[in-house]
Amino acid sequence: MKKTLLLLIFFYIEIGNSQTLQEVTLTQIENGVNLKLNVYGSTVIGYLSHGYTIENNVIEVNVCYWYTGFFAITNLENNFAIPLPEEMANYTMNIKIHNSYSMQNCDYNEMTDSLSFDFSTPLEEPIVLSTEQFKLSQNEIKIYPNPSNGKMYIDASFNIEKVVVYDAFGRLVHHQNEVIEKQLNLSHLAKGMYFIKVNNQAHFVKKIWVQ
Repeated sequence: MKKTLLLLIFFYIEIGNSQTLQEVTLTQIENGVNLKLNVYGSTVIGYLSHGYTIENNVIEVNVCYWYTGFFAITNLENNFAIPLPEEMANYTMNIKIHNSYSMQNCDYNEMTDSLSFDFSTPLEEPIVLSTEQFKLSQNEIKIYPNPSNGKMYIDASFNIEKVVVYDAFGRLVHHQNEVIEKQLNLSHLAKGMYFIKVNNQAHFVKKIWVQ
């Protein structure tokens, strides 16, 4: 009975409090680009705030959503205008989704989803990244065992050139330029949930747990 209760609590924490990207659309607008996010929540959620920085042609976008304990499928659509110079340029956009206990100010309780992709301006046509693309690319990489004690293996259908790991708050906690014999050692990290991003490419992001 206790084991069942613990599993239900774990399921509630991991599923009930999460927001995930369902579709990302980037379009050209006057003086920049418009970023449209379609976000799914398994509980009642709402948009709270967002912010972005641009440095060395890397655009960091952080979006925060509040959530409640009431189970109800919620789909939100938000648009964010990001000013960019008029001249042609290549960019990398990193999107991080956070949830918040507070409905007034984002407390960045945890990062629940993330995505990175490259693009060039001006955009000749909209860039649309959908759930189907996320699922297909997720099948190209496997990390196991998960959960683990930090020692795990990483399998991919492509060459792994770089691995970075973020904690639940979106902070970089691990970086390495190669994976030898498919082995990944994160035993130096504290217990908790992390996000592994491979090759800094779109979609190749996995959620893992260190126990």
